[in-house]
Parts: sequence; C-alpha cells; structure tokens
Amino acid sequence: MNVHTHDVVIRNLGKKPAMNVRVTHAYLPDFNILPPVAHRVEDVPGGGRDIIIERLVPGEQVTLAYLYFPPITFREVTTGVKSDDGFAQVVPVLLTRQYSRRVRVTAGVLMLVGIVAVLYVFASVGQMALSRWIP
Repeated sequence: MNVHTHDVVIRNLGKKPAMNVRVTHAYLPDFNILPPVAHRVEDVPGGGRDIIIERLVPGEQVTLAYLYFPPITFREVTTGVKSDDGFAQVVPVLLTRQYSRRVRVTAGVLMLVGIVAVLYVFASVGQMALSRWIP
C-alpha cells in the first residue's frame, strides 16, 4: 500500500509578526503542525480549505506535515501560502545527506588532484603540438 507524505515549512523572515497566515488546499488531508501553534481550519468559497495560523512572530518557524493516499498528489494538496501582508515566497527544497567533514575534505582533495591531472594532460598535448609547428 502506498502512502504519500510531504512537509511545508513556513518561516517568518520579516521584522514584524505575520498575521493570519493562510495555507490554502484544494484537498486537505490529515496533517500535523510542529511545533503546535494556535490555528483554525476554514472552508474556502468554491471548494478547498485553509489552515489559518493567527500569528507568526519574527523568526518563528512551523512545519505542516501531511499524510494522504493515492491518487492524491502533493500538487492537489497545498496550493498557496499568504498572510495579511501578501503572498509568501515559495522555495522548493530537497533533503540531502550531510556528509562528515572528513568525507568532504577527501572529496575536495580528489577533485583537486583530478583537475591538476587534466591540466597536466592539456599542457603536455599543447607542448607536443607546439614542438611540431616550431622547429
């Protein structure tokens, strides 16, 4: 059985509180808000539902975690985020593994060695080409 999940992270990067933050959904599945904050759910005229977070202070961040089943996809769940001050900026993010410093340094050294080797080959080929044309 397939289960779909996704998260929406909302952060107030401004210097004043964001009031009435609305997360609009075409279809509202089961969800959690972490950390728990005061919110309410309202029906939208014409279909859909909004999760309304009354206030996000500067620097505050909340995560909305959704759980739903096929054939619903993430494009049919969260359709927009806005507050009383305007629309939020959407930044798509993919989770990536964070490697240790040791692995990053080793990869950097190997890339540097590879670059030096390629430059050496180009210089050698260039020198051979010049020696053929210049006696």
